[in-house]
Amino acid sequence: MELVQLLISGISQGCVYGLIALGFVLIYKATEMVNFAQGDLMMLGAFIAFGSSMCWVGRSSGAFWRHLQSWVSLVRRWNVYCCDR
Repeated sequence: MELVQLLISGISQGCVYGLIALGFVLIYKATEMVNFAQGDLMMLGAFIAFGSSMCWVGRSSGAFWRHLQSWVSLVRRWNVYCCDR
């Protein structure tokens, strides 16, 4: 049973690495320069996914909506900060 779990975990992690590499190649071929900001956006997405999954596990749906509201306000603030320069 452990072997099957390790196999599935390894395949899923390999797929994530493949998607990251595909994103780097796609951006490099389109712009002819390496974009290192892609890793930052990937970490932001990982934090959002982790926070959202923690709200679904073992908590009420009210906590999810409060958590989602805080993420939306964070993204709005970030958008205003970056776009007003």
